Amino acid sequence: MDVVHAGDEGLGGADDLDLLLAAAQDGRVVVTRNYQDFAPLVEELARRGRQFPGVLFLSPAIPPSDLAAHFRALTAWSEAAGDGNPVRNTYGWIGPA
Repeated sequence: MDVVHAGDEGLGGADDLDLLLAAAQDGRVVVTRNYQDFAPLVEELARRGRQFPGVLFLSPAIPPSDLAAHFRALTAWSEAAGDGNPVRNTYGWIGPA
């Protein structure tokens, strides 16, 4: 797994759409808690037929400050996905592992 923070990529203050498009250009899945803003963006890109790696929403049950819980949840999701990407061109949820 290769995880980067938006701020480390020079996208710290980026608009949500710009962040999603930059991630798509780099072949990265966006991981966020921001369902309210990103779900409509994902749906719009899908309607337009735009290809992108997808978005994963973190469950509110994963404490924001618990990095180990984030790692466990991402690892469990990745292992369950195997060689595929079930969120390609859509979104999904990551729960606590």
